[in-house]
Amino acid sequence: MKTGKDLDNQALLRFEKAAEDLGARFERFYPKDVHRIPEYDAVLIRADTHAMNMTYTVARLAESEGIPVLDEPDSIATCGNKIHMGRLMERHAVPTPPTLYLLKADAQSIEPERLFEELGSPLVLKAPTSAFSAYVEKVSTPEEFKKESKRFLRLTDGLVVQAFMPTTYDWRVGVLDGRILYVARYHMPKGAWRVYDKEEGSGQKKWGRVEAVPLGEAPKDLLKVAKQGTAAIGNSLYGCDIKQSGDSFYVIEVNDNPTIYPGYEDSRAPHLYEDIVRHLLEGGIG
Repeated sequence: MKTGKDLDNQALLRFEKAAEDLGARFERFYPKDVHRIPEYDAVLIRADTHAMNMTYTVARLAESEGIPVLDEPDSIATCGNKIHMGRLMERHAVPTPPTLYLLKADAQSIEPERLFEELGSPLVLKAPTSAFSAYVEKVSTPEEFKKESKRFLRLTDGLVVQAFMPTTYDWRVGVLDGRILYVARYHMPKGAWRVYDKEEGSGQKKWGRVEAVPLGEAPKDLLKVAKQGTAAIGNSLYGCDIKQSGDSFYVIEVNDNPTIYPGYEDSRAPHLYEDIVRHLLEGGIG
């Protein structure tokens, strides 16, 4: 079975070929090479991004040098904080599941019963900086809420409390500078409610199946909501996670630096790598 590291490496090889086909030279660099950023004409970050790690430093340095970079630093910072992201969604009238954003003091003092009355049951709790389904839990009673929120608040200054929308898959829409790059369904493992979770009858977590969808077959309203959700963040490279209920679509979150694996997200988007490289070579201008 291929690991994430294997797939990341294969994707980098495809980015390299795309760059060479477009007349550019592709070179890998690592944290020890940060001082060389000003030597490059464009920077593509393919590592876990966070405002508190080296990827943000790389993005900020590239931006300060006027070098096109994906992802750019403001998107890294915004997508790394679900409360800030949620506020932007509200401001731009992006359809989302009913959600409350609580700072630590509010989360500690609020009566859980009120949350269940307002948002229904069960609820989904998220830490503002959660990723890969870590610190994302479903709770069905006030007692469960108190237990999980107390655990979360040991590590975070707030909580995202969201109405639960049961689905067998999440939509993932890749967007670059307002243009749709790819569409996929991220299926849940059997019996699970998250795309990375324990499969029914197993104690081991696994990723659900990824099913790429041709752009021409994707619902138009899905693409419209994905563009709306990503535009609220910026004009960089994003993976927009969306739930579907009937004919309606709701943004769950927007991810900067989204997963792009050969045979998965790219399988119905043959020009995906070229599109990203060309965007950088053209100066990152849409």
